Amino acid sequence: MTRLSRIGTIILSLCGCLLTGCNSTVEVNAEMFWDCDPPDYGRERPWFPVELRFVESPSHIVYLTDRSICSALSKSGKKTATVRFQVYGNRLTGVVRGSLPISIETVPLLPDASAGAASDGDDSSPPDPLLKAFK
Repeated sequence: MTRLSRIGTIILSLCGCLLTGCNSTVEVNAEMFWDCDPPDYGRERPWFPVELRFVESPSHIVYLTDRSICSALSKSGKKTATVRFQVYGNRLTGVVRGSLPISIETVPLLPDASAGAASDGDDSSPPDPLLKAFK
């Protein structure tokens, strides 16, 4: 191997380590409105969805399927709840690759409690609040 090709190999290796080494997970709290009887779902469903909307961006929605969460939220008497998310992304590029709600009001969620996320906004709606986790 020539000296030039060794230097090139070292530089490429370092770049690869930097790009992949910046992937990480952070935990973020978000204040969210909750609804235990969203109009899009009927009670005939075998699972009972909880709809969560970000206070700072209500067009972004997270759905949960854990029945116990709904009864606990109803008993609180509040219209909002603090939801903790694990957010996965790259610190170098600022790209968020995914998120998972892990607790509501410090009550841990079951691993399969998340039923997905959606956005009912158009292009003019504010960005997903979790995107700023790596900014």
